[in-house]
Amino acid sequence: MFQVRRGLLIIPFIMITFLGLSPYSQANVAEELKLTQQNDQIEKDPIGYEYLELGLKALESLNFKQALSHFQTALKMNSQLAEAYFGIGMVYENLNKDDDAINSFKKSIQLSPQLAESHINLGLIYIKQMRFFDAIEAYYDALIIEPTAERAYFGLGVAYQSLGRFEESIDAYNEAITINPNFADAYNNLGIVLSHVGMLQESIMAYKIAITIKPDFAEAALNNMGIAYQTLGLHDSAITAFTDAILLDPEYSKAYYNIGKSFHVTEEYNKAIYAYQKANQFKPDFSDAYYGLGNAYGSLGDYKEASKAYMEAIRVNPEDAKAYFNLGWSYGRQGNVKKEIAAYNKAIGIEKDYIKAYLGLGLAYVRSGDKLSAMREYKNLKPLDNELAETLLKIVDEM
Repeated sequence: MFQVRRGLLIIPFIMITFLGLSPYSQANVAEELKLTQQNDQIEKDPIGYEYLELGLKALESLNFKQALSHFQTALKMNSQLAEAYFGIGMVYENLNKDDDAINSFKKSIQLSPQLAESHINLGLIYIKQMRFFDAIEAYYDALIIEPTAERAYFGLGVAYQSLGRFEESIDAYNEAITINPNFADAYNNLGIVLSHVGMLQESIMAYKIAITIKPDFAEAALNNMGIAYQTLGLHDSAITAFTDAILLDPEYSKAYYNIGKSFHVTEEYNKAIYAYQKANQFKPDFSDAYYGLGNAYGSLGDYKEASKAYMEAIRVNPEDAKAYFNLGWSYGRQGNVKKEIAAYNKAIGIEKDYIKAYLGLGLAYVRSGDKLSAMREYKNLKPLDNELAETLLKIVDEM
């Protein structure tokens, strides 16, 4: 009677892929600023550019304090230097001072509206702040200036995906890939969206291309590819993909968790237990892995260990109604009706319309000989699921 649930797949990984300061982003920023400087120096006074160059070098070396100092010095010498404000925005962005970064990027846009990178990085921060419509506007502003800015299309893909506008997200990622066929991150995120809309074979192909382009990015793409295989019911292929991801990153907790799910489906419960334990070893607050561990122990009939695992899941996430339900089920299997009833009541306290918890509670009262309480649960269950309620009533009537 225990309940299996699916893990979370999509958005968290997208945000990690997109929001990190990658060498790709740094290289493009530096090149963009250099090109802007070259063009602007024809018409502008070059005062301040020496410190701007020093700031860029410090930024590329991730020496943010020194970079900020150089950019500020450049502005003291030339208050109209839009690129210096952009550089300051980059520093604040990497220091997670998002509001200061936004102000700096806006100042750079005010001074030089054609600086596409300012619009792109403004969009990136809006994504971080979950301001997806503002991000879309910023990326379109960038594309008006630079129609081949693949990072702007990539950002649009993330924003549309976060809004659940998957067709537009797919179009945006495809545009990014058309401009830059070696854009591994775009292929990976495209795979995630394709998987979400049920285009699983296409998503697997996208992951494979991402891995071919960027082998050091492979563990995340392999994990996502494994999830697509799982959804197709191809668990042997999923296990291979997750195993390859773990070989690349032996502490990849999500891959251990996902391979545990496939081992559970293929009824290799001891392997599933090992995988879930490894997931929790590398991520002690991974509640879904504790939940999966409880399910695997339950499938082996080790209800005591199952209870312990569900308790760990609840420790990490006290609002997990399904963990309480499965905890109640495991207590029932151990003959501990009192604790079973308490766990089901906890589940219902969190999720008021939890049909299976009402049914489990009614059956527990039947086993404890409490007909009055069993009838109460019948009445609670009836408006939620009349058929199950009538089944419970027949059992109660036989007491």
